[in-house]
Amino acid sequence: MRVLEINAYTFGELSEKVQERVLEKFRDMNVDYEWYENTKEIWTKKLKENGFLNAKIEFSGFHSQGDGASFTGEIDIQKMIDTFPEFKSLEVDKINLGILDLNGRYYHSHSKKVTGDYDEWDIDKEGDTLFESFKDAVEQFRQDLCQDIYAELQKEYEYLTSDECIIESFSMNNYEFNVYGEHI
Repeated sequence: MRVLEINAYTFGELSEKVQERVLEKFRDMNVDYEWYENTKEIWTKKLKENGFLNAKIEFSGFHSQGDGASFTGEIDIQKMIDTFPEFKSLEVDKINLGILDLNGRYYHSHSKKVTGDYDEWDIDKEGDTLFESFKDAVEQFRQDLCQDIYAELQKEYEYLTSDECIIESFSMNNYEFNVYGEHI
């Protein structure tokens, strides 16, 4: 048996060139688990407060076409009427709204859509127009929330993959490297 001695370096003790390689090698170290669960949990509560119950948030990201966030769930009609009081003349018990999944492969704000009807057996043209405007307002509200969810997830992801956060993780976890930047 032989014993080898090697020098152990903290990240800050490595040369700049080696530091750059180490950062790229460990770029995903803080996102190789369900890093987004806390954000999704917070947003599920916010969605409930805004009238979207039992929300299931899905997303893909962050730099490709089709990336985004969306959610499905039930819609609290009374909460939506309270949110948009200009539609208070609509009768809550006659409104049926849901969120339709348009394409299961993508998760951006337009991959789902608010759909529904207003007791069409007992409706006049004015009521129909008012209901369609209400449905459009709820859909726009849903899309805006999807954009907000995605923006928050992207901000968190970009922080977790930033040089600053990776270096902080090295420090907190007492990472040591050899002179070539290999973790020891």
